[in-house]
This record gives sequence, structure tokens and C-alpha cells, in this order.
Amino acid sequence: QGAIEVDPLEVLGGHFDIRSRLRLSRERRHGQLFVRWRRLALGVDLEGRERSYRLVEPLEWFNGQSLEGREIPEGLDSVDPRVLQCVIRRDAMAIRTVRLDDDSEQILKELMMETGKSISAVLKEGLLALLDRQARMAPRRTAWEIYEELDLGPGGYAIAPSTEVRRGVQEAIRRKLGR
Repeated sequence: QGAIEVDPLEVLGGHFDIRSRLRLSRERRHGQLFVRWRRLALGVDLEGRERSYRLVEPLEWFNGQSLEGREIPEGLDSVDPRVLQCVIRRDAMAIRTVRLDDDSEQILKELMMETGKSISAVLKEGLLALLDRQARMAPRRTAWEIYEELDLGPGGYAIAPSTEVRRGVQEAIRRKLGR
């Protein structure tokens, strides 16, 4: 006899939001759901097979609800190894959408088959490998070390000292125009 608790689950994006908190077991299902699409919003209170719909201020209603204070299905309050307890939190993990071309998709499938790892595990390991490679390729010399090696001669490439800028500009123009 397993039970799942999801508190809270939030999917927020542009024109729609879905928020829910649910406790599901074989014997009983209950929780709350808030759905918004553009300006239309609905709250749903689930208790067993019955549903109550909230059309007036559904978000305020949803925010005022909790799973606390309701009867907890047998097994959820214990540490029974047969019980699956699932808690999804907003800040726990980021969700990304990644588009892969056919070759990359094939490589991903092969890596999953060879390693027995999930898509997430293969991608995480790939990110760590790329980070490690970038760290190894980082320049070992500082900017000052490179500058020290440059031989610009006395005064560098300056035509005139900085106190005689006008003369230096005139000389640069003469050289460019060949006069």
C-alpha cells in the first residue's frame, strides 16, 4: 500500500499557472489544485471521488489551504519502506528544455545504453567533463607575463613622446600619405 505526497507542485509560465498539493493513496485521494490560463482561473478541492470547484478568488482560496489538518492515509506518517514519499519543491531543481539534432540524440541513447544511466545523469556527467576540460585549457600565463615578452623597444611604437602629441599626429599623417 503505497502513498504519494506532492506538496507543493508549481508549474508557472507566461499565460498559465498550475499549482497543486496532493496526497494520493489506494484508499484515498485528496488535495487542492489551482489552474490559471490568461485571466481564467479555477480552484479544485479533491476529497476522495468528490470535487469542489472554486471560481471566486481561487488563488486566495488555494493559498489558504494546506494538507495539514486532514486525515493522513495509513502509511504516510510512518517510515514504512513500502511507502513512496515524493516531495517536489520549487527551488530543488531547475527544468531545462534542450533540443538535440539527430546525431546528438543517437549519441545520448548510446551513452545511456552503455552506462545504464538516465538522461539527466549522462547530461550532468557531460557538463562536468566540459567544465573540467575548460579548466585544463585555461591560460596558464598572466597578462603581465605576456606583456613582458613583447619587445616594443625604447618608447614602444610611439613616434613622439606624450608631451608632443601634435607633432606625433602630424608625423603619422605624413607617413600614411607618403609626403
